Amino acid sequence: MTEEHEAVTVEQRMVCLGRMYMGRLPLEMASLREQLDMLDAGGPVQVILPDLYERLYKLAGSGGTFGFDELSSLARVMALQVKVYLVRGDVPPDDAERQWLRDSLAGLDGVASRVPRWLA
Repeated sequence: MTEEHEAVTVEQRMVCLGRMYMGRLPLEMASLREQLDMLDAGGPVQVILPDLYERLYKLAGSGGTFGFDELSSLARVMALQVKVYLVRGDVPPDDAERQWLRDSLAGLDGVASRVPRWLA
């Protein structure tokens, strides 16, 4: 196998993985919305916030890996803010903070639907 052929194969694999990743994003966004719904309904912050943080943190990393730079940046900002809420312990985010999370998630959802150039 030549180096050129190997490079094409790696590129093809990355495109395939990127498309699979993009296909999973709507489900991830829906799952994040469900967590915010549970938070709005008064669900246990000690369960919801750590999971929300972990998902956003992973999304920030994986988004960068697959060229979703804006998604990665927004997810990182959200993860850092959720971490602030975690430090407070059992004190749930107030109405304004939950609204910020919802607005931020709407922005995240919008950028998640944009196809990176290398996948187009």
